[in-house]
Amino acid sequence: MPTSPKTVHYTASAKVDILDNLRDRLVEKTRVMDSKDFQLRGLWEMTLLFQPNPGERVFSYDVHIAQTKREGCCYVFGDKAPIAPHMIGADARTFVTGNDSLDIAILDAAYSVLSSTPDETKVISGTSSAKAQQRAQFVADEVELCLADAKKTHSRHVAIIGAIGTIVAVLQERQCQVVATDLDKATVNTMLHGILVEDGMLNTLHHVERADVAIVTGMTLATKTLAGIIDVAKRANTQIVLVAETGAWFAPEYCNVYGIHSVIGEPFPFYIFSGTSELHLYRKQKAL
Repeated sequence: MPTSPKTVHYTASAKVDILDNLRDRLVEKTRVMDSKDFQLRGLWEMTLLFQPNPGERVFSYDVHIAQTKREGCCYVFGDKAPIAPHMIGADARTFVTGNDSLDIAILDAAYSVLSSTPDETKVISGTSSAKAQQRAQFVADEVELCLADAKKTHSRHVAIIGAIGTIVAVLQERQCQVVATDLDKATVNTMLHGILVEDGMLNTLHHVERADVAIVTGMTLATKTLAGIIDVAKRANTQIVLVAETGAWFAPEYCNVYGIHSVIGEPFPFYIFSGTSELHLYRKQKAL
């Protein structure tokens, strides 16, 4: 018989403001560094409409991009904030606009200044369609490693929080049981490679609790759902693989501070552009 769905509630730890905590940690870490390294050099607003292949949904988003030495990014959730000339030259570690999506992009750019060596770097190249497949295979390879370490049912049950069709398809080819949720109203209740994309507000925590591995997009930071996902995953022994275009440079903190098993940071330019991109894989350090 199928098991009855459990009701999962956010706990007190889920109320932690990860963005504020990341900002405080960066300020403390970089007190002795030259503030010029963290000056905002550029800000961009980008509107994208993109479909990497016929089997993928059409992505329709606004994006904030900020630059210090490298670029930080956040896909916009809610209203896109205006950018203005007075922002250029500000200290990206402490500059706050009050718009979460813009503030994430700016802080991400500040974190890009730190030198942090990934556990693994994957270079993807070619057309955007080819890169989408390379990226999906890289994510699936990390999921396979997590499944091998899973302490649950070993059912190969994978929840995708933020539906990505190329990743769904690759995991299905690898005989995983896949479910997907999303907050995009245009995507919820549509079919993606034979599975129904469910409403993330209603079903995400339930699926994270039941999964062996949860693939979570970096945009959950902007939607303020990441803390709750981390909390439920810890209680349920669900491994998280965070795939982050939004907040790619936060990856080491996600692993070392918040205990996320694996983070695949994808700094700008993303796989959606032809040419060459890098995927930076970080893993939580195992206890000795």
